[in-house]
Amino acid sequence: MKILSKISYLFIFITMLFVTGCTSTVNELEHNNSTFLNLSEEVVYFSKEEGNKIVEISTNEKMWVATSPEEGKWIKIFQTEDALIISSTKNETGRERSGFIMINAGNQSAIITVKQQSAEAFFELSDTSFIASSQGGTYQMSVNSNQSEWNLEGAELFPWIKAKKIDNSRVQIDVMPNTTYDKRIAKIYIRGEATVQEILITQLADAQFLLPYMLENGKSRGELFKFEEARGSRFLGIQPLSGGKTVYSFMANDQYSSTISYTFDNGDQLYSAASIKSDNAIYGLNPEFEKMLSTVGFVKNTSKKDEFIDGVWYKDYIYTDINFTLNATIKTSESKNWTFISFIATDGQGKNYPTFKVFPFRNKDYFNKADYFEVKKWEETDGNSIGVVKLYGNTNPNVVYFAEFAPITKEEGTRVATIYFFEEEKEAFMGKLWQRTDFYKNIEIAMWKNSKGRYELTNEMKDLLGREGFLYQGYNGQYDMTSYLKPDESLVLFLKVYSNYENYNDRKPVLGLIFYKPDLTGSSKMQSPFEQEEHFKSIMSKIDRSNKMWLKKK
Repeated sequence: MKILSKISYLFIFITMLFVTGCTSTVNELEHNNSTFLNLSEEVVYFSKEEGNKIVEISTNEKMWVATSPEEGKWIKIFQTEDALIISSTKNETGRERSGFIMINAGNQSAIITVKQQSAEAFFELSDTSFIASSQGGTYQMSVNSNQSEWNLEGAELFPWIKAKKIDNSRVQIDVMPNTTYDKRIAKIYIRGEATVQEILITQLADAQFLLPYMLENGKSRGELFKFEEARGSRFLGIQPLSGGKTVYSFMANDQYSSTISYTFDNGDQLYSAASIKSDNAIYGLNPEFEKMLSTVGFVKNTSKKDEFIDGVWYKDYIYTDINFTLNATIKTSESKNWTFISFIATDGQGKNYPTFKVFPFRNKDYFNKADYFEVKKWEETDGNSIGVVKLYGNTNPNVVYFAEFAPITKEEGTRVATIYFFEEEKEAFMGKLWQRTDFYKNIEIAMWKNSKGRYELTNEMKDLLGREGFLYQGYNGQYDMTSYLKPDESLVLFLKVYSNYENYNDRKPVLGLIFYKPDLTGSSKMQSPFEQEEHFKSIMSKIDRSNKMWLKKK
């Protein structure tokens, strides 16, 4: 009986152990199944600059772990109790980069994707263009880029060029000899993952005839020296001239030992004049020379005829580029066997400048007819303007002699003001309009600034004036005015840029289109435009005063 009792107790004990063990396993499984892991963000974005982001971590596990294969490269991670701080270094590469961070908590895991914007892709070359001599040669240039991979393209299109990538920071270009009489040009490209860089190659020819450095290759003195060095010229020296001018002379590597000289004005990068003197050469009379000029782009200057004076032939040609103009005079003495060519260089505007779609005549028919009140009505109904100020005359206080109007809405060219002058003495109470000026913020709608700082009319504005029947009258340097006349209407137009007026556009220059119409009835005799310069000087003073009044009312 005692034995049976012991066996019963043992059985009960074992059963309790088994039940207890099972209960523990069930509780553990239930715990594992209830583990959760939540992230405040699953994708984190960084700009190209270094930065920090915080991702909140929610879990019922006592511990969680964050790891990343990018850790220590461009991503850094730092854990707190309930958050992950993610830091990125500055992305200086030309491509977007992406990585991930693995979060583990118990039997749960999650992934945070990290993306960073790329820096602006770039190529920096030691030279983006070069001039090769007719003999050819090997040229190397260094490459600095934030793009890990790039390739050369385009060289296969030119049989006289071989290009290869030495390594990720160097390019080598081999140029074959040029046995023709024509220069040749090639463009090859370095293509990266996100951008392309052009390399311009110009190879000189063993030219039968000489020409100076042509400015389409660049306007700097340094480029000129590279050009002369490339074609084998020997630098002779520098000669200073009065007025800040400097002459650079070279001995050409040709069969005539020609001398080439370039004259620069003080500080200018564009030469103002060039000359070539060749002894024992009369190629100025050679048909092949004219053919070569035509090939380069020179045309006969039709405003001048070929002349033969005192045994010397004179021929004139002109070369026009958007950046400059070259006027060439070729002098050739057949009896003395020499050729002398002089070149005068002037700036070209360099790019296209859109001008007015319709020329802004505005109320041109009002000259010598309308008084202030008629002008005011026109401005308010048809002129898109409101009156700003009016001044009564000093000689005749019964008439308005000056009025200013401002545009209501933005106009083409950004007109900022229009001013009118009325004749004081013509009639006791009815001063008639005789002069109007429209001011525009956008100077480039009509004028561009050359290398000497002077404003000139754009080609587009010249064309527009020509289509409207205006004829060029001249340029007055004292007042920096360009004048035009429309003969069929006796309408005079002055164009002028007003600079550094503190009451105008924060000292920024403004363009003035100044109109006036001489009264041909005989009752009021206006002088010619150039005889009127002193008169218009006083008008400009009035304009400046009116601007100050206008700004005070703004």
